[in-house]
Amino acid sequence: GVGMIATSLSLPKPDGGTEFSSPRGFQVALGIDLFSTSWRAEGTVRSYSAARGLASSASLHEFDLKLCYLYRLVGTPFFLRGGGGIASRYLDFRWEEQRDIPSTTKGGLPQKITVLKEQSYSTPASIVFLALESFFGEYISVSSELSFRSAFIEDTIDKQALDLAMRFDVHF
Repeated sequence: GVGMIATSLSLPKPDGGTEFSSPRGFQVALGIDLFSTSWRAEGTVRSYSAARGLASSASLHEFDLKLCYLYRLVGTPFFLRGGGGIASRYLDFRWEEQRDIPSTTKGGLPQKITVLKEQSYSTPASIVFLALESFFGEYISVSSELSFRSAFIEDTIDKQALDLAMRFDVHF
């Protein structure tokens, strides 16, 4: 299936504060039933637009592997889909930093220059998600999915994320 996605990022500012950003993007997912129509395995590739802050920017790409369980809500056309898995998030973070350069003349004032810095993070993370899904016929479904990601490592600025996806899936 394909979908539109949004995530939450909290990016550090050069002055030590934090700014929040909500980049949007798209995803492509491919899944397979696991011995029943209730259990599925799913792989997803996600790409987000660049997130821009006042003095920083970030680009984010992600790959997920999830195990899903599908439960029909009795008396409704809806299904709950939930589960968990692992993700690998690739974040490139760029920011501007102000530096003082001493004056070369006697009694001169120091000059400020702006230096562009960049850091890349590869973050393995766990995923927990819940979705509401509705089928239109036997082969087409639409769903909205809320997921939470938590980093397995400490050496990253991408420690936690809350994502929302609107999906269109074809089943065969």
